[in-house]
Amino acid sequence: MNNILLNRRTNVRAALTGLLSAMAWLMQSGVAAAYLVPISQTKGWIVEDDWIWACPYDESGCVILSSGWSNATSMAFDGTATLHVIQGGLLYKADPTNGNPTPLGTTQQWQGPTWMAWNSSQHALYVVQNDHLQRLSNPYVNDSYTVLGGAIWNGTQAMTSYGSSLYIIRNGSLYKVNPATGSRSILGTAGDWVGTEAMTSLGVSNPGLFVVQNSRLHSVNPSTGAWSVLGKPEWAGTTSIFGYTSQGFIPGGSLGILHNLYLHTVNPNSGSWTVDSPEWASVSAGHQSPP
Repeated sequence: MNNILLNRRTNVRAALTGLLSAMAWLMQSGVAAAYLVPISQTKGWIVEDDWIWACPYDESGCVILSSGWSNATSMAFDGTATLHVIQGGLLYKADPTNGNPTPLGTTQQWQGPTWMAWNSSQHALYVVQNDHLQRLSNPYVNDSYTVLGGAIWNGTQAMTSYGSSLYIIRNGSLYKVNPATGSRSILGTAGDWVGTEAMTSLGVSNPGLFVVQNSRLHSVNPSTGAWSVLGKPEWAGTTSIFGYTSQGFIPGGSLGILHNLYLHTVNPNSGSWTVDSPEWASVSAGHQSPP
């Protein structure tokens, strides 16, 4: 994820064809990825078409990391040194600095729609798939999992993590979920979040959840479910939302929203935004990470 500007994407793709083909071969052959290195979370990661991109919070230019990611269904960042991506029914870990992938299983057990989030308090990865919430306790080594609760997550629309809890929007209602047991409770009023398009969270300086629903960006209290609208009703067609938790408009972070082919960097206090180049036509995943 280096200094190639987004508005040069066509030239980048031509110049890096050989390198990216080699990376794709690495994915297919299961060759181990390079060592991971800690990085500051001043970037967001996006899967578009066949590519993983890294995008700085200041929109100074998005960079292609690797190819072979078409039809990815979800992605998460552990807050330090690892991306997790589900693609083709397999779970991969990937180096966030170069996109090098390592498959964590050999069977395509992650088929169909998935939602994924990392929870720092449990140091575990969580995936909603086939109506179940599943916990992966060692996702740096394998994709073994434990099911939490029963088949109660049909109609899932979005998932994120904040502090010691998971948050899942299902059938228009926001649930706070215990990541150790899977027990849940509704926050706010049932049905408040019908039509949700995306959800993420931010941490200490800008605490809370952020939900795009019915063209509006909402700031949501993670304890009570109370919410307020930020900015104007201008977010219809949002593809993904994620948090830049180290930098941005103010200390503590900014939001990245993919909307109508544009990547927007959004102030989480006011909803004001700046915009990058309009080239995000086929996004399948944006990262979710712990605040």
